[in-house]
Amino acid sequence: MTKPCYVFLALSLVPGQVFGAEYSAGWTFENFYQEIVTCKAAIVMPAAASYEERARANKQPEEPLRSEVISMSRIFDQTAAAGCFCAINEIAKTTPYQEYERLGNQSARLTSVKKMLDGPMCSSRLEAVMTLLKKPESRDALVLK
Repeated sequence: MTKPCYVFLALSLVPGQVFGAEYSAGWTFENFYQEIVTCKAAIVMPAAASYEERARANKQPEEPLRSEVISMSRIFDQTAAAGCFCAINEIAKTTPYQEYERLGNQSARLTSVKKMLDGPMCSSRLEAVMTLLKKPESRDALVLK
């Protein structure tokens, strides 16, 4: 069993109410996590496309670029995750899920998420992760090899 599996197993054995915040009505693990996934995809996909565009503009060969972008997917994902978990967490604490869902489709809900991402709490978390990822050892730990 790998180390992350041990951590998951240990956390699953801890009795309830040791962790956590108070969330508004209607939020479940499933809908909370689905909103995280949606948020991350809305950030990661354009970030990867932009990265590829800049590399192509610099005449980077296609095959190495393709591999490089895939290898960096964890870096894109970790950065997005920091912001998305913060934003959705804050929304879920203050807005009942049905009210959030009534905002409309994913695109409409992402507008609400973006407002939270641009706020001081979540933007500072994003900045902290980006600062951390400027360190070569942090980047190297996340790049898929």
